[in-house]
Amino acid sequence: MAKVDFFADIVETRTVLGVDEHLGPDLASEVFGSNCGENFFDPNFWRDYGFLEIFWTKRPHGRGYSGHHFTFQTHRLGFVPARVVSRTIWARHGLTPFKHPLLFVDLKAELDRRGVTLVPVGEPEFEYQTYVQPESGVEVMVLIAEDGFDVVGSVQKIASPYWRHSAERHRCNAKYSRESVMRSLEELLPLSDDDRASRVSDDPDWWLSRCLMANTHAFREQDLPDRREWVRFALWAWEHGVRTGTVDPALAAIEKADVVHLLDDWRPERYDELRDLLPSAESLVADCLNALPRSYTAELTYRNKNLIDAAFNLRHAVSDATLLRELDARVAWRHRRARLLLPQ
Repeated sequence: MAKVDFFADIVETRTVLGVDEHLGPDLASEVFGSNCGENFFDPNFWRDYGFLEIFWTKRPHGRGYSGHHFTFQTHRLGFVPARVVSRTIWARHGLTPFKHPLLFVDLKAELDRRGVTLVPVGEPEFEYQTYVQPESGVEVMVLIAEDGFDVVGSVQKIASPYWRHSAERHRCNAKYSRESVMRSLEELLPLSDDDRASRVSDDPDWWLSRCLMANTHAFREQDLPDRREWVRFALWAWEHGVRTGTVDPALAAIEKADVVHLLDDWRPERYDELRDLLPSAESLVADCLNALPRSYTAELTYRNKNLIDAAFNLRHAVSDATLLRELDARVAWRHRRARLLLPQ
């Protein structure tokens, strides 16, 4: 299975040779070089390193970059010359893995050997079936019917998720329709906290699906006359989920930190309007850091990376010197652990 090791590593680790989009464009250049295509659609841009494409967003006010996602375009294998792959990848894995289409049966066999699962996402769409790896969140799209171009059963692309907690979102979407979740939220919104709590299902995914949807509706819906009520409700939903053990505190901390940083970056008027309701940047950073393992020898899991990245996105709004030192130490730990996987 040596020819699929490279691809299985991406699915399992959510990185390409240790690199993920959240480590930023400078480190990507350090690893993959400057010989790449570059495309700008302000504030977003992406680089094409042969089959690998990495996407970032340039944040306002000189706040650096935030990662969006990366995609390894496996549908090009066998059609585009293998030598277009980054020399760094070529040096580590040779050209053989990139000369022929990647068959899903081969990739899955190697993942099964490693004990790494893939779960189908919903029903097939057109000629494709998408799978997600629950721990890493990486998505694998497979061609399952003739399309006139590619080999049936071949992997079309391997991509990191656009959203954090994509596996959890897929799982909730499979169990509860968007319409049913939204309908129940509208019923819960006018109730008191006690009445809301009495109507919560015992299924953790039932409440998680409501938390995720309330978050999206409260902060992203364009025209929402009662937005402040929705924001109060969304924040209460996360707090209730954590308090009752229904929601992982790390997941809640990440989702709330992401909402605040995105509002601060891209919706400043809305951020100012809601600031009195929102948790402070310092409390959110503290929640993210407190959810990390205390030991610096602990495994740098995808969840731990997300906690550090979500906290770092709020660094500009933190003034507490002790908290800043702890945050910077965690960021350095994340980069140091990532570099252990990088080609030497």
